[in-house]
Amino acid sequence: MAHEPSEEKVISLILDVETTGLDPHEDRIVEMGFVLTDWKIIYGALKTYINPERGFDNAYNKLNSKIVADAPTFGACLSFTYMLLLFADEYIAHNAKFDLAFMREELARHSLHLPRRNIFDTMRATGGRSLQDACRIAGVYTEDVNWHSALDDAVACFRLAKAIRGDEPEMGKPQEAVAIVPRLS
Repeated sequence: MAHEPSEEKVISLILDVETTGLDPHEDRIVEMGFVLTDWKIIYGALKTYINPERGFDNAYNKLNSKIVADAPTFGACLSFTYMLLLFADEYIAHNAKFDLAFMREELARHSLHLPRRNIFDTMRATGGRSLQDACRIAGVYTEDVNWHSALDDAVACFRLAKAIRGDEPEMGKPQEAVAIVPRLS
């Protein structure tokens, strides 16, 4: 009896970060959102605020130092963040150059490197459009998305990537969504 070749699962990490500003060398991540999937199952959706240990006020994402004052630092989130980065076969982001530049800098501050993975950038795939415009044009459901919130943007990016790849888009937030706040004691 001949065996059918098994289809290898590709584990994708859809990620989005919100930051104190636009310069990955000077600014810091203040919120991270991740969706981990093999495109058949969503294994988890994770979100956490990050305390950059400096004052800031970002009108674009409506975050400031008061909102993230009690959040863990990037270092406190490093174990689960790095595990996700290592576990994934590919990274997906809207404007991946921006998100991954910040992730590289934050990891470098802890003497780590961003693992080399295939990268799918939904912004490049949609001709440089904003995530909101690309989703609207692709017919992706976004009525439940709070734009410029890391997990919501990652969920919208996941839905958009599915639409671009020809899969049926998801119609709602992943039920597996959890907030991760590491214990600091």
